[in-house]
Amino acid sequence: NERSFVPVGKKRTEEKISLTRGNEKVGFYLLPFIGINFAEDFAWTPSASASAKKMQQSSGFSYGIISGKSWDNIFVEFDLGYLQNEINGFEGEVVTPFNMFKDGHTRLLKLHINTGLSIDLGELAQLHLGGGLGLSHQKILMDWVGSTMKEEDSALGHQFFSEIHFKGWEAFIDGQP
Repeated sequence: NERSFVPVGKKRTEEKISLTRGNEKVGFYLLPFIGINFAEDFAWTPSASASAKKMQQSSGFSYGIISGKSWDNIFVEFDLGYLQNEINGFEGEVVTPFNMFKDGHTRLLKLHINTGLSIDLGELAQLHLGGGLGLSHQKILMDWVGSTMKEEDSALGHQFFSEIHFKGWEAFIDGQP
């Protein structure tokens, strides 16, 4: 790999500092992310003899780091992320002072391998569409009047996503408007 080098203060606006292999850019990236997580409601069975109860979850947040390699219109990446959602109680529950459910949340740690397509949206942005498979470890905590329930489990997980990547920082770093 060659690396173009221009001393600080001597850089012209049309020159870029980047990793290259021959005439092409390497295309490796390391990106932190933060986002909104839309979780589905889930069925919870309090005991083997009880019927399943549908629990509501609110939108939550996710954050983590993605590392990958991109080519012209495709990419492959590793995604390490953390997601958190609050549990709002039973589906269709009417809030009263005598509710048995007090509070709850779900936490998810995931490591996925993703692949997808990059679609140019002009000079300053790209649309990424993709999906991935990996390992997910989830913890659920629910506080009830008089007790607390904790569950955790690991499973094969999947995800589908869409992202918009803005290239504005490249222009800013290169000193271009």
